[in-house]
Amino acid sequence: MHINIKVTGSIEKVMQNIDAERKKTETATIRALNKTAQWLKSEGIKRASEETKIPRKAFKNKFFILKANKKRLWCRVRLISDRIGVAKLGSIKQTMRGAKVGSTLYEGAFKAVMKNGHVGIFRRRGMKSLPIDEEKIKSGACEIVKELAESKVEEIFEKYFHQQI
Repeated sequence: MHINIKVTGSIEKVMQNIDAERKKTETATIRALNKTAQWLKSEGIKRASEETKIPRKAFKNKFFILKANKKRLWCRVRLISDRIGVAKLGSIKQTMRGAKVGSTLYEGAFKAVMKNGHVGIFRRRGMKSLPIDEEKIKSGACEIVKELAESKVEEIFEKYFHQQI
C-alpha cells in the first residue's frame, strides 16, 4: 500500500515565509550593527572629552566607521590617530616666549597657517627653518573606546537588534 501526499502550495508559502524572515533578520542585524558602531563612536568621544577636558569637536575627524552591509555582516570603528593638535584646545596667542593655548605656554613654539589652511602650533627640529613638527597631545580615546567595546557593545547591539526586529 502506497500513500502519496502532495502538498505544493503550503510548502512554497512556508519557504517564502522563511526567506522573508531571513531577509528581515539580516536587515535588522545590519541596522543594529551600524547603530552600535555609531553609539561606540559618540560615546567614546563623549567619555574621552570628559576625562581629558579636550573639546568634542577636536575628535570630529579622528573616528571612521566602516559600515555593515549585505555582503559584510560586520562593522569597524577606527580611531585615525590618538594624538590631537594643541591648537584645537582653544584660542592661540603668540607671545615673545612662544605660543600659548588657554593657560598652557609652549616655549619656543609658534603659530602658523599651512598652505591648506590648517592652523597649528609648531616647533622647529633644529636651527634651520625646516623641518617643523606640530605640537600634539595624547587624547587617550583609544583606551576608552577599547574599554567600551569590551564591556558594553554586546549589550547595546542586543538592544538595537531587538528594536529593529
